[in-house]
Amino acid sequence: MNIINIGKKRGNYYNIYLNNNFIGLFHIETIKQFQIKDGESYDDLHIQNFKHEGQIKYAKDRALFLLSYRDYSTKELIQKLQKNVPLEIAELTAERMKELNLIDDKKFAKNLASKLILNKGRGLKRVLYEMQLKGIDREVALEAIGSIEFNSVDQISETIRKKYIDKLSDFKSKNKVIAVFLRKGHSYNDIKSAISIVEQEIEN
Repeated sequence: MNIINIGKKRGNYYNIYLNNNFIGLFHIETIKQFQIKDGESYDDLHIQNFKHEGQIKYAKDRALFLLSYRDYSTKELIQKLQKNVPLEIAELTAERMKELNLIDDKKFAKNLASKLILNKGRGLKRVLYEMQLKGIDREVALEAIGSIEFNSVDQISETIRKKYIDKLSDFKSKNKVIAVFLRKGHSYNDIKSAISIVEQEIEN
């Protein structure tokens, strides 16, 4: 016997318990659709269908809520939804968001690459790593990075002029500057070239 209990309300959602075990948040529409009442018993098939439809509704609403605040990659959104619904429903929901043009991995990748390179001054290795952490495929990430117009040496040089020009006077301080840019993902050769440019400017 499956006893359903309806718990606290959260907006249009209610906490639902099956045999005193929490099974999730369910929209009032789903509860009405399946004629769920507090304290009543239901057969296994009815419960199974109720849970399935409820999870689909929850995943869609959750996805729309998340995407209203910022963009997500497909993989990133799926991982977020998986915290509350099964993988297959998370994947189905992500596909639906694509159909609605609310998810576009290529657009997401290009915007992210631009932010990491132009705004945060990351080097290519670090950018690629961070993009893959966000669930962007390597090929898509590389394509996005390639679409951004920038010069790594010029970028490093400008940052040195703004923040580290007084750190080039001795060997130890200069190595610390090099370490900063290595952590940002820039190549050693580009860093050395940028430092040489700034040092030449200082000499002149």
